[in-house]
Amino acid sequence: MNYGLSTKSTRLLAYEFAGLIDWLTTVQKPVKVLAGKGSKQVGRTTSAERGTLVTVCCASNAIRNSIPPLFVFPRVKFHDYMIKEGPPGCVGFANPSGWMNSDIFIEWIKHFVRYSNCCHESPVLLLLDSHKSHISVRALDLAIQHGITMLSFPSHCTHKLKPLDRTVFGPLKRFYNAACDNWMVTNPRPMTVYDIVSIVREPYTKAFSPSNIQRGFQVAGNEPFNPEIFKDDEYLPSSVTDRAAPNVVNTILVEPEMTLAHVDGMEPEMPSCNKFFKQSVTKHCFITLA
Repeated sequence: MNYGLSTKSTRLLAYEFAGLIDWLTTVQKPVKVLAGKGSKQVGRTTSAERGTLVTVCCASNAIRNSIPPLFVFPRVKFHDYMIKEGPPGCVGFANPSGWMNSDIFIEWIKHFVRYSNCCHESPVLLLLDSHKSHISVRALDLAIQHGITMLSFPSHCTHKLKPLDRTVFGPLKRFYNAACDNWMVTNPRPMTVYDIVSIVREPYTKAFSPSNIQRGFQVAGNEPFNPEIFKDDEYLPSSVTDRAAPNVVNTILVEPEMTLAHVDGMEPEMPSCNKFFKQSVTKHCFITLA
């Protein structure tokens, strides 16, 4: 791949849309509970069965660094207290749905530029998925202005190619669930979206460790670049849909004054009950012959 970026002057970063994994919610997934053998009932305090989603946007690079996350709250307006006691340097925005949109993604690019110091003299290759919020004209223009080349992953391949999906988000999910368990023990009230940022502070630091980040880029074949990282047997699931192209058929144009007799040189059989088909043949239409 040649995007006009040399390996010496380019920094490889991976943008990950963590909201696609529904672990940053007020719904707690408790860990295993230890009890004595033969216990009839084992109780554990948990949060509500249905919760609210908070999206978090994360980024890390191949030299094991990461930038502070961006949180998207399911609210109409954002207030500073929403990210109080969150990861250092984190920022927040509000969207009624709680998901990323084009406007917030532009703000994330500005946040990204602030911490990565990217420019035309120090360009950056940004790996991200093909979510519709990432491909707006304003976002692309802003990326070009700051020397950012955005490269999206192919469809149905992100579970193999996303560095953070491979080695970071799994530990983050486990650490977050364990932190929620501890929070439920010490706080006699239901968990809200305003508690998520403070709860995820420590799990975020543990999950985004230098070793996890480096391992993610390595197993995905990004850094060091390894196009042969995946074996032949890993492509077997795609063989289900890997079929030969269907036979090409000949399509001819039937003029309004033509009938089926002009096509094959013989008078077609027209059942009297099929008057609608008979009328359609006399009009301008296409007939496909195998």
